[in-house]
Amino acid sequence: MTQKKAKVTFYQCQQDSHAFEASDEKRNHICATLHFALEVGGENHNGMSVDISHPYGTNYDEEIEVGKIQGPYKGPWDHAAFVPLAQEYYRSFVGPQGSGISIAKGATNILMTGNSFAKTKAYEFDVRAGGGGW
Repeated sequence: MTQKKAKVTFYQCQQDSHAFEASDEKRNHICATLHFALEVGGENHNGMSVDISHPYGTNYDEEIEVGKIQGPYKGPWDHAAFVPLAQEYYRSFVGPQGSGISIAKGATNILMTGNSFAKTKAYEFDVRAGGGGW
């Protein structure tokens, strides 16, 4: 199988909710949508998005779950290569190194809803032509 280059250009993060609670850690969670443009093999696919989440009751320092991509692209995809890129993009806004909302490690009693962050960040990775897509 041949490989094609995929270029993902994230441009917006819509944070539906993000909670850290000291009184009940089982309520800690994240729900957000990342918006991006996608170029695969020279073809552009605009209007792409992916939902990310941090399941209730898990540790924020662990991996954030990255869902199935949504939008017009239905071709070959390497989700394992995409996941850390989406996680990095979200964490660039929220967390100890966040440029949007800096949260100290171990911080609690925080509830954020309805935030929108905009920053363009592009990444490239390989996908296998003729491989399984969505």
